[in-house]
Amino acid sequence: MERHITSKPGETAKIAAALAKRMKGGEVLALIGNLGAGKTTFAQAFARTLGVRHRIQSPTFIFMHEHRLDRKSDPAYFVHADAYRGGVAELRSIGLAEYFGRPDAVVLVEWADRVKSMLPKKTITVRLKHLGGDRREVTIAGAPAAANRRPRG
Repeated sequence: MERHITSKPGETAKIAAALAKRMKGGEVLALIGNLGAGKTTFAQAFARTLGVRHRIQSPTFIFMHEHRLDRKSDPAYFVHADAYRGGVAELRSIGLAEYFGRPDAVVLVEWADRVKSMLPKKTITVRLKHLGGDRREVTIAGAPAAANRRPRG
């Protein structure tokens, strides 16, 4: 398990970027934290590092966005889901689970604690906790080590 304390949003973004660089495809990330904990900051930096070139917004009302990545190697898709307003039934009905484990996709689910029963066992859990002011605690469990990542083409 990794544990980080950040004191500004840019530091949280750097942690997200470093984690995104370790993705090779097939991973599912569960992003957990209260309102204002930094989930959107984390998701935006993660997506940007994977290769999403447009602004990332939480898909709160439509539940899921599929982003085609601007690259020729896997992963080719970033799937960003939000369980704040929807539960397991809603996310299953729009096909989120079909992306789990796909070698050409990385899935990030915000408010994942609300749908944990549908997530795969090998889900990477990212918890963000607001510590006051701009300070955050970011813990990451289940992520591949940096040394084990596959080189990018």
